[in-house]
Amino acid sequence: KALDRAVQEVEERPATGPVRLPVDRVFTVAGFGTVVTGTLVSGTINEGDTLTVLPEGLVGRVRSLQVHKQKTHSARAGQRVAVNIAGLEREAVRRGSVLTSPGAFSASRLLDARVFLLPTAKPLKNRARIRFYLGTAEVMGRLVLLDRDELSPGSSTYAQLRLEEAVVAARWDRFVLRSFSPVQTIGGGVVLEPVAERHKRFREEVLTRLRTLETGSPADKIMQQLGGAQVLLDTGSLAAATGLTPEEVVRLAGELAAAGQVKVLPVDHQLFLADTRFYEDLKQKIESLLAAHHQEFPLREGYPKEELRSRLLPHVPGRVFQALLQALSEDGVVTVFGQTVALPGAGRVPPPAAQKVLAEIAALYREARFQPPAWEEAVARVKLPREEAGEYLAYLLRTNILVKIGQDLFFHAEALQEAQDMIVGLLKRQGEITVAEVRDLLKTSRKFALPLLEYLDEKRVTRRVGDRRVLLKK
Repeated sequence: KALDRAVQEVEERPATGPVRLPVDRVFTVAGFGTVVTGTLVSGTINEGDTLTVLPEGLVGRVRSLQVHKQKTHSARAGQRVAVNIAGLEREAVRRGSVLTSPGAFSASRLLDARVFLLPTAKPLKNRARIRFYLGTAEVMGRLVLLDRDELSPGSSTYAQLRLEEAVVAARWDRFVLRSFSPVQTIGGGVVLEPVAERHKRFREEVLTRLRTLETGSPADKIMQQLGGAQVLLDTGSLAAATGLTPEEVVRLAGELAAAGQVKVLPVDHQLFLADTRFYEDLKQKIESLLAAHHQEFPLREGYPKEELRSRLLPHVPGRVFQALLQALSEDGVVTVFGQTVALPGAGRVPPPAAQKVLAEIAALYREARFQPPAWEEAVARVKLPREEAGEYLAYLLRTNILVKIGQDLFFHAEALQEAQDMIVGLLKRQGEITVAEVRDLLKTSRKFALPLLEYLDEKRVTRRVGDRRVLLKK
Protein backbone atom coordinates (compact mmCIF):
# COMPACT_ATOMS: atom_id res chain seq x y z
CA LYS A 1 0.00 0.00 0.00
CA ALA A 2 2.83 2.42 0.82
CA LEU A 3 4.38 1.70 -2.58
CA ASP A 4 1.04 2.25 -4.30
CA ARG A 5 0.67 5.63 -2.58
CA ALA A 6 4.22 6.57 -3.54
CA VAL A 7 3.57 5.66 -7.16
CA GLN A 8 0.47 7.84 -7.22
CA GLU A 9 2.48 10.81 -5.96
CA VAL A 10 5.21 10.53 -8.62
CA GLU A 11 4.95 13.26 -11.25
CA GLU A 12 4.97 12.15 -14.87
CA ARG A 13 8.11 13.19 -16.74
CA PRO A 14 7.49 15.84 -19.41
CA ALA A 15 7.09 14.32 -22.87
CA THR A 16 7.62 17.77 -24.36
CA GLY A 17 10.98 19.47 -24.64
CA PRO A 18 14.26 18.10 -25.95
CA VAL A 19 15.14 14.43 -26.03
CA ARG A 20 17.60 13.30 -23.38
CA LEU A 21 18.46 9.63 -22.99
CA PRO A 22 21.54 8.61 -20.94
CA VAL A 23 22.95 5.46 -22.55
CA ASP A 24 23.50 2.47 -20.26
CA ARG A 25 24.13 -0.25 -22.90
CA VAL A 26 25.39 -0.38 -26.48
CA PHE A 27 25.32 -3.47 -28.72
CA THR A 28 24.77 -4.54 -32.30
CA VAL A 29 21.99 -6.65 -33.80
CA ALA A 30 22.70 -8.53 -37.02
CA GLY A 31 20.89 -6.91 -39.92
CA PHE A 32 19.98 -3.80 -37.91
CA GLY A 33 23.23 -2.29 -36.65
CA THR A 34 23.87 -0.29 -33.48
CA VAL A 35 21.33 -0.32 -30.64
CA VAL A 36 21.51 1.83 -27.49
CA THR A 37 19.33 1.45 -24.42
CA GLY A 38 18.47 3.69 -21.50
CA THR A 39 15.69 5.47 -19.63
CA LEU A 40 14.31 8.46 -21.51
CA VAL A 41 14.65 11.42 -19.11
CA SER A 42 12.75 13.98 -21.18
CA GLY A 43 11.11 14.47 -24.55
CA THR A 44 9.70 12.03 -27.09
CA ILE A 45 11.61 9.91 -29.61
CA ASN A 46 9.96 9.00 -32.91
CA GLU A 47 11.05 6.72 -35.72
CA GLY A 48 12.95 8.76 -38.30
CA ASP A 49 14.16 11.40 -35.82
CA THR A 50 17.69 12.75 -36.14
CA LEU A 51 19.50 12.71 -32.80
CA THR A 52 22.93 13.74 -31.53
CA VAL A 53 25.21 11.66 -29.32
CA LEU A 54 27.10 13.71 -26.73
CA PRO A 55 29.84 14.32 -25.73
CA GLU A 56 31.05 12.61 -28.92
CA GLY A 57 29.12 15.03 -31.16
CA LEU A 58 27.93 12.28 -33.52
CA VAL A 59 24.65 12.35 -35.45
CA GLY A 60 22.39 9.38 -36.26
CA ARG A 61 18.87 8.60 -37.42
CA VAL A 62 16.35 6.56 -35.43
CA ARG A 63 15.62 3.45 -37.49
CA SER A 64 13.36 1.66 -35.00
CA LEU A 65 12.29 1.69 -31.33
CA GLN A 66 11.37 -0.79 -28.63
CA VAL A 67 9.83 -0.10 -25.21
CA HIS A 68 10.10 -3.06 -22.80
CA LYS A 69 10.95 -5.32 -25.78
CA GLN A 70 7.80 -4.28 -27.67
CA LYS A 71 8.23 -2.57 -31.04
CA THR A 72 6.79 0.96 -31.12
CA HIS A 73 6.85 4.02 -33.34
CA SER A 74 7.29 6.46 -30.46
CA ALA A 75 8.75 6.50 -26.92
CA ARG A 76 7.94 8.99 -24.15
CA ALA A 77 9.89 10.32 -21.19
CA GLY A 78 10.05 7.86 -18.28
CA GLN A 79 10.09 4.74 -20.48
CA ARG A 80 12.89 2.22 -20.88
CA VAL A 81 13.85 2.47 -24.55
CA ALA A 82 15.98 0.55 -27.03
CA VAL A 83 16.91 2.77 -29.98
CA ASN A 84 18.23 1.30 -33.24
CA ILE A 85 20.35 4.09 -34.76
CA ALA A 86 21.51 4.25 -38.34
CA GLY A 87 24.78 5.97 -39.12
CA LEU A 88 26.62 5.14 -35.88
CA GLU A 89 29.25 2.47 -35.24
CA ARG A 90 28.96 0.47 -32.05
CA GLU A 91 32.49 1.53 -30.96
CA ALA A 92 31.60 5.24 -31.29
CA VAL A 93 29.04 5.17 -28.45
CA ARG A 94 29.60 4.08 -24.86
CA ARG A 95 27.87 3.88 -21.53
CA GLY A 96 27.64 7.43 -20.22
CA SER A 97 26.97 8.94 -23.63
CA VAL A 98 23.70 10.85 -24.00
CA LEU A 99 21.26 10.74 -26.90
CA THR A 100 19.80 14.26 -27.38
CA SER A 101 17.86 16.51 -29.72
CA PRO A 102 20.34 18.36 -31.99
CA GLY A 103 21.52 21.60 -30.39
CA ALA A 104 19.52 21.15 -27.18
CA PHE A 105 22.43 20.35 -24.84
CA SER A 106 26.15 20.98 -24.58
CA ALA A 107 28.82 18.81 -23.01
CA SER A 108 31.14 20.41 -20.47
CA ARG A 109 33.98 19.53 -18.11
CA LEU A 110 33.08 22.39 -15.76
CA LEU A 111 29.87 22.40 -13.69
CA ASP A 112 28.75 24.72 -10.88
CA ALA A 113 26.73 23.04 -8.17
CA ARG A 114 25.41 22.97 -4.64
CA VAL A 115 27.32 20.09 -3.02
CA PHE A 116 26.20 18.13 0.06
CA LEU A 117 28.51 15.99 2.23
CA LEU A 118 27.05 13.08 4.17
CA PRO A 119 27.28 13.24 8.00
CA THR A 120 29.19 9.96 7.94
CA ALA A 121 31.80 11.17 5.46
CA LYS A 122 35.22 12.56 6.29
CA PRO A 123 35.86 16.30 5.86
CA LEU A 124 36.44 17.15 2.20
CA LYS A 125 39.29 19.48 1.34
CA ASN A 126 39.37 21.90 -1.59
CA ARG A 127 40.43 20.25 -4.86
CA ALA A 128 39.81 16.78 -3.47
CA ARG A 129 39.84 14.03 -6.11
CA ILE A 130 36.31 12.61 -6.53
CA ARG A 131 34.22 10.26 -8.63
CA PHE A 132 31.22 12.00 -10.21
CA TYR A 133 28.05 10.09 -11.18
CA LEU A 134 25.32 11.65 -13.32
CA GLY A 135 22.81 9.64 -15.32
CA THR A 136 24.88 6.70 -16.53
CA ALA A 137 28.18 8.59 -16.59
CA GLU A 138 31.03 7.99 -14.14
CA VAL A 139 33.82 10.54 -14.44
CA MET A 140 36.88 11.37 -12.38
CA GLY A 141 37.49 14.95 -11.35
CA ARG A 142 38.30 17.45 -8.63
CA LEU A 143 35.93 19.39 -6.38
CA VAL A 144 36.81 23.10 -6.05
CA LEU A 145 35.16 24.68 -2.99
CA LEU A 146 34.26 28.28 -3.84
CA ASP A 147 33.83 29.79 -0.37
CA ARG A 148 35.90 27.69 2.03
CA ASP A 149 38.95 25.43 2.28
CA GLU A 150 37.19 22.41 3.74
CA LEU A 151 33.63 21.02 3.68
CA SER A 152 32.51 19.56 7.02
CA PRO A 153 30.42 16.36 7.27
CA GLY A 154 26.69 17.09 7.10
CA SER A 155 27.15 20.53 5.50
CA SER A 156 26.79 21.94 1.99
CA THR A 157 28.33 24.68 -0.11
CA TYR A 158 28.78 26.02 -3.61
CA ALA A 159 31.47 24.26 -5.60
CA GLN A 160 32.79 23.81 -9.09
CA LEU A 161 33.29 20.32 -10.47
CA ARG A 162 36.33 20.17 -12.74
CA LEU A 163 36.02 16.87 -14.54
CA GLU A 164 38.50 14.87 -16.60
CA GLU A 165 35.88 14.16 -19.27
CA ALA A 166 32.95 16.20 -20.56
CA VAL A 167 29.46 15.28 -19.36
CA VAL A 168 25.95 16.30 -20.41
CA ALA A 169 23.95 17.92 -17.62
CA ALA A 170 20.93 20.15 -17.17
CA ARG A 171 20.15 22.62 -14.42
CA TRP A 172 18.68 20.93 -11.31
CA ASP A 173 20.14 17.53 -12.21
CA ARG A 174 21.06 15.55 -9.11
CA PHE A 175 24.36 13.69 -8.94
CA VAL A 176 26.28 11.40 -6.59
CA LEU A 177 29.83 11.87 -5.31
CA ARG A 178 32.14 9.07 -4.23
CA SER A 179 35.64 9.22 -2.84
CA PHE A 180 38.50 8.39 -5.14
CA SER A 181 39.87 5.65 -2.88
CA PRO A 182 38.40 3.71 -1.24
CA VAL A 183 35.31 3.98 -3.45
CA GLN A 184 32.62 5.09 -1.01
CA THR A 185 29.57 7.33 -1.38
CA ILE A 186 30.36 10.60 0.40
CA GLY A 187 27.64 12.93 -0.83
CA GLY A 188 25.96 14.44 -3.84
CA GLY A 189 24.54 17.64 -5.14
CA VAL A 190 22.45 19.64 -7.58
CA VAL A 191 23.73 21.13 -10.83
CA LEU A 192 23.23 24.92 -10.95
CA GLU A 193 25.24 25.74 -14.10
CA PRO A 194 25.73 22.82 -16.52
CA VAL A 195 28.19 24.67 -18.78
CA ALA A 196 30.29 26.84 -16.49
CA GLU A 197 33.35 29.04 -16.81
CA ARG A 198 36.40 28.46 -14.61
CA HIS A 199 36.01 30.53 -11.43
CA LYS A 200 38.45 31.98 -8.95
CA ARG A 201 37.60 31.11 -5.37
CA PHE A 202 36.12 33.50 -2.78
CA ARG A 203 34.66 35.82 -5.43
CA GLU A 204 31.47 37.43 -4.12
CA GLU A 205 30.08 38.02 -7.62
CA VAL A 206 30.39 34.29 -8.35
CA LEU A 207 28.67 33.30 -5.13
CA THR A 208 25.91 35.87 -5.69
CA ARG A 209 25.27 34.49 -9.14
CA LEU A 210 25.01 30.93 -7.82
CA ARG A 211 22.63 32.04 -5.06
CA THR A 212 20.41 33.66 -7.68
CA LEU A 213 20.48 30.52 -9.82
CA GLU A 214 19.52 28.45 -6.80
CA THR A 215 16.93 30.60 -5.04
CA GLY A 216 16.21 33.67 -7.18
CA SER A 217 12.91 34.34 -8.92
CA PRO A 218 12.58 33.53 -12.63
CA ALA A 219 12.85 37.23 -13.41
CA ASP A 220 16.00 37.49 -11.28
CA LYS A 221 17.56 34.62 -13.24
CA ILE A 222 16.86 36.30 -16.57
CA MET A 223 18.29 39.61 -15.39
CA GLN A 224 21.35 37.84 -14.06
CA GLN A 225 22.01 36.20 -17.41
CA LEU A 226 21.55 39.47 -19.28
CA GLY A 227 23.69 41.45 -16.88
CA GLY A 228 26.46 38.89 -16.91
CA ALA A 229 26.45 38.45 -20.67
CA GLN A 230 26.55 42.16 -21.56
CA VAL A 231 25.16 41.17 -24.94
CA LEU A 232 21.86 40.49 -26.67
CA LEU A 233 20.43 37.05 -25.89
CA ASP A 234 17.52 35.29 -27.57
CA THR A 235 14.72 33.69 -25.59
CA GLY A 236 15.90 30.18 -26.47
CA SER A 237 19.37 30.81 -25.04
CA LEU A 238 17.85 32.38 -21.93
CA ALA A 239 15.57 29.39 -21.46
CA ALA A 240 18.53 27.01 -21.67
CA ALA A 241 20.61 29.16 -19.31
CA THR A 242 17.92 29.62 -16.66
CA GLY A 243 16.06 26.30 -16.79
CA LEU A 244 12.83 28.12 -17.67
CA THR A 245 10.63 27.19 -20.61
CA PRO A 246 10.78 29.43 -23.72
CA GLU A 247 7.15 30.39 -23.06
CA GLU A 248 8.02 31.53 -19.53
CA VAL A 249 10.93 33.60 -20.85
CA VAL A 250 8.70 35.32 -23.44
CA ARG A 251 6.09 36.14 -20.77
CA LEU A 252 8.71 37.46 -18.36
CA ALA A 253 10.36 39.47 -21.14
CA GLY A 254 7.12 41.39 -21.59
CA GLU A 255 6.85 42.05 -17.86
CA LEU A 256 10.50 43.15 -17.55
CA ALA A 257 10.18 45.39 -20.61
CA ALA A 258 7.08 47.05 -19.13
CA ALA A 259 9.06 47.66 -15.94
CA GLY A 260 11.89 49.25 -17.94
CA GLN A 261 14.43 46.58 -17.00
CA VAL A 262 15.02 45.08 -20.45
CA LYS A 263 14.92 46.13 -24.08
CA VAL A 264 13.16 43.61 -26.34
CA LEU A 265 14.11 43.39 -30.01
CA PRO A 266 11.98 41.35 -32.44
CA VAL A 267 14.22 39.65 -35.02
CA ASP A 268 12.46 37.53 -37.64
CA HIS A 269 10.49 35.03 -35.52
CA GLN A 270 12.64 35.45 -32.40
CA LEU A 271 12.91 37.86 -29.51
CA PHE A 272 16.29 39.16 -28.33
CA LEU A 273 16.69 40.80 -24.93
CA ALA A 274 19.22 43.25 -23.52
CA ASP A 275 19.60 44.59 -20.00
CA THR A 276 18.46 48.23 -20.08
CA ARG A 277 21.74 49.30 -18.49
CA PHE A 278 23.67 47.58 -21.28
CA TYR A 279 21.39 49.17 -23.88
CA GLU A 280 21.89 52.65 -22.42
CA ASP A 281 25.65 52.14 -22.24
CA LEU A 282 25.63 51.01 -25.87
CA LYS A 283 23.65 54.13 -26.85
CA GLN A 284 26.30 56.36 -25.28
CA LYS A 285 29.13 54.50 -27.01
CA ILE A 286 27.41 54.75 -30.39
CA GLU A 287 26.64 58.45 -29.93
CA SER A 288 30.27 59.11 -29.00
CA LEU A 289 31.63 57.17 -31.98
CA LEU A 290 29.25 58.85 -34.42
CA ALA A 291 30.00 62.33 -33.08
CA ALA A 292 33.74 61.76 -33.52
CA HIS A 293 33.16 60.36 -37.00
CA HIS A 294 31.06 63.33 -38.09
CA GLN A 295 33.71 65.69 -36.73
CA GLU A 296 36.48 63.97 -38.69
CA PHE A 297 34.49 63.33 -41.88
CA PRO A 298 31.83 66.07 -42.16
CA LEU A 299 31.01 65.26 -45.81
CA ARG A 300 30.27 61.58 -45.23
CA GLU A 301 26.73 60.30 -44.87
CA GLY A 302 27.49 58.35 -41.72
CA TYR A 303 29.44 55.54 -40.04
CA PRO A 304 29.49 52.24 -42.00
CA LYS A 305 27.11 49.77 -40.35
CA GLU A 306 29.36 46.74 -40.63
CA GLU A 307 32.36 48.62 -39.25
CA LEU A 308 30.24 49.78 -36.30
CA ARG A 309 29.05 46.22 -35.61
CA SER A 310 32.60 44.84 -35.82
CA ARG A 311 33.84 47.47 -33.41
CA LEU A 312 31.11 47.25 -30.77
CA LEU A 313 29.39 43.87 -31.09
CA PRO A 314 31.50 41.61 -33.32
CA HIS A 315 29.76 38.41 -32.19
CA VAL A 316 26.23 39.70 -32.84
CA PRO A 317 24.76 38.51 -36.18
CA GLY A 318 24.08 41.20 -38.77
CA ARG A 319 20.30 40.76 -38.66
CA VAL A 320 20.28 41.25 -34.88
CA PHE A 321 22.48 44.34 -35.14
CA GLN A 322 20.10 45.73 -37.76
CA ALA A 323 17.20 45.27 -35.31
CA LEU A 324 19.24 47.06 -32.65
CA LEU A 325 19.87 49.99 -35.00
CA GLN A 326 16.16 50.12 -35.79
CA ALA A 327 15.37 50.34 -32.07
CA LEU A 328 17.93 53.12 -31.66
CA SER A 329 16.36 54.92 -34.62
CA GLU A 330 12.90 54.66 -33.06
CA ASP A 331 14.34 56.07 -29.84
CA GLY A 332 15.67 59.06 -31.79
CA VAL A 333 19.32 58.19 -31.14
CA VAL A 334 20.44 57.56 -34.73
CA THR A 335 19.33 57.87 -38.33
CA VAL A 336 19.79 54.67 -40.36
CA PHE A 337 20.63 54.80 -44.06
CA GLY A 338 21.25 51.94 -46.48
CA GLN A 339 24.80 51.12 -45.42
CA THR A 340 25.53 53.77 -42.81
CA VAL A 341 24.38 55.18 -39.46
CA ALA A 342 24.43 58.83 -38.40
CA LEU A 343 23.36 61.09 -35.60
CA PRO A 344 20.03 62.79 -36.41
CA GLY A 345 20.66 65.80 -38.66
CA ALA A 346 24.41 65.16 -38.99
CA GLY A 347 25.95 65.43 -42.45
CA ARG A 348 22.97 67.20 -44.02
CA VAL A 349 24.61 70.62 -44.11
CA PRO A 350 28.39 70.67 -44.73
CA PRO A 351 30.58 73.21 -42.93
CA PRO A 352 30.61 76.70 -44.55
CA ALA A 353 34.10 76.26 -46.05
CA ALA A 354 33.12 72.94 -47.60
CA GLN A 355 29.86 74.42 -48.93
CA LYS A 356 31.86 77.09 -50.79
CA VAL A 357 34.09 74.50 -52.48
CA LEU A 358 31.15 72.25 -53.35
CA ALA A 359 29.31 75.18 -54.93
CA GLU A 360 32.37 76.07 -57.04
CA ILE A 361 32.74 72.50 -58.29
CA ALA A 362 29.01 72.21 -59.04
CA ALA A 363 29.14 75.49 -61.00
CA LEU A 364 32.07 74.22 -63.07
CA TYR A 365 30.17 71.13 -64.16
CA ARG A 366 26.88 72.95 -64.66
CA GLU A 367 28.46 75.59 -66.90
CA ALA A 368 30.46 73.01 -68.87
CA ARG A 369 27.18 71.23 -69.69
CA PHE A 370 28.00 68.49 -72.22
CA GLN A 371 31.81 68.84 -72.10
CA PRO A 372 32.54 68.45 -68.36
CA PRO A 373 36.10 68.67 -67.03
CA ALA A 374 37.97 65.63 -65.74
CA TRP A 375 37.81 65.38 -61.97
CA GLU A 376 41.52 66.11 -61.53
CA GLU A 377 41.09 69.23 -63.63
CA ALA A 378 38.15 70.41 -61.52
CA VAL A 379 40.10 69.76 -58.31
CA ALA A 380 42.99 71.85 -59.60
CA ARG A 381 40.74 74.70 -60.72
CA VAL A 382 39.11 75.13 -57.29
CA LYS A 383 42.50 74.60 -55.57
CA LEU A 384 41.21 71.65 -53.51
CA PRO A 385 43.93 69.60 -51.74
CA ARG A 386 44.19 66.24 -53.50
CA GLU A 387 43.97 64.31 -50.22
CA GLU A 388 40.51 65.83 -49.63
CA ALA A 389 39.23 65.37 -53.19
CA GLY A 390 37.80 61.89 -52.63
CA GLU A 391 35.56 63.10 -49.79
CA TYR A 392 34.13 65.89 -51.97
CA LEU A 393 33.53 63.61 -54.95
CA ALA A 394 31.76 61.04 -52.76
CA TYR A 395 29.51 63.78 -51.36
CA LEU A 396 28.64 65.18 -54.81
CA LEU A 397 27.78 61.73 -56.12
CA ARG A 398 25.80 60.70 -53.00
CA THR A 399 23.71 63.87 -53.14
CA ASN A 400 23.15 63.46 -56.89
CA ILE A 401 24.73 66.82 -57.76
CA LEU A 402 27.09 64.94 -60.06
CA VAL A 403 26.35 61.66 -61.87
CA LYS A 404 29.04 59.23 -62.96
CA ILE A 405 28.72 58.48 -66.70
CA GLY A 406 31.93 56.54 -67.23
CA GLN A 407 35.50 56.14 -66.06
CA ASP A 408 36.53 59.54 -64.61
CA LEU A 409 33.59 61.13 -66.43
CA PHE A 410 30.94 63.05 -64.46
CA PHE A 411 28.01 65.17 -65.61
CA HIS A 412 26.13 67.71 -63.57
CA ALA A 413 22.70 66.20 -62.88
CA GLU A 414 20.93 69.12 -64.58
CA ALA A 415 23.14 68.83 -67.68
CA LEU A 416 22.56 65.10 -67.83
CA GLN A 417 18.79 65.53 -67.66
CA GLU A 418 18.94 68.21 -70.37
CA ALA A 419 21.04 65.93 -72.62
CA GLN A 420 18.67 63.00 -72.06
CA ASP A 421 15.63 65.16 -72.89
CA MET A 422 17.25 66.36 -76.12
CA ILE A 423 18.23 62.83 -77.21
CA VAL A 424 14.80 61.38 -76.39
CA GLY A 425 13.14 64.26 -78.25
CA LEU A 426 15.17 63.57 -81.38
CA LEU A 427 14.49 59.82 -81.14
CA LYS A 428 10.76 60.45 -80.94
CA ARG A 429 10.97 62.51 -84.13
CA GLN A 430 13.20 60.27 -86.23
CA GLY A 431 13.12 56.82 -84.51
CA GLU A 432 16.88 56.21 -84.32
CA ILE A 433 20.12 58.07 -83.71
CA THR A 434 23.89 57.63 -84.14
CA VAL A 435 26.82 58.72 -82.00
CA ALA A 436 27.67 61.38 -84.58
CA GLU A 437 24.16 62.76 -84.45
CA VAL A 438 24.29 62.97 -80.66
CA ARG A 439 27.67 64.69 -80.92
CA ASP A 440 26.22 67.30 -83.28
CA LEU A 441 22.98 67.62 -81.32
CA LEU A 442 24.79 68.44 -78.06
CA LYS A 443 27.63 70.35 -79.77
CA THR A 444 30.16 68.16 -77.98
CA SER A 445 32.69 65.52 -79.03
CA ARG A 446 32.62 61.75 -79.45
CA LYS A 447 34.62 61.56 -76.18
CA PHE A 448 31.44 62.59 -74.34
CA ALA A 449 28.69 61.47 -76.75
CA LEU A 450 29.59 57.76 -76.76
CA PRO A 451 29.80 57.31 -72.92
CA LEU A 452 26.56 59.27 -72.61
CA LEU A 453 24.73 56.88 -74.96
CA GLU A 454 26.22 53.86 -73.17
CA TYR A 455 24.94 55.31 -69.89
CA LEU A 456 21.44 55.71 -71.38
CA ASP A 457 21.62 52.11 -72.64
CA GLU A 458 22.47 50.95 -69.11
CA LYS A 459 19.59 52.97 -67.68
CA ARG A 460 17.28 51.39 -70.29
CA VAL A 461 16.40 54.71 -71.90
CA THR A 462 17.88 53.60 -75.23
CA ARG A 463 18.90 50.31 -76.83
CA ARG A 464 21.76 49.73 -79.22
CA VAL A 465 20.91 48.21 -82.61
CA GLY A 466 24.07 47.88 -84.66
CA ASP A 467 25.73 51.31 -84.69
CA ARG A 468 22.47 53.11 -83.89
CA ARG A 469 20.27 53.64 -80.85
CA VAL A 470 16.50 53.36 -80.61
CA LEU A 471 14.19 54.53 -77.83
CA LEU A 472 13.43 51.85 -75.28
CA LYS A 473 11.11 53.83 -73.06
CA LYS A 474 8.07 55.41 -74.68
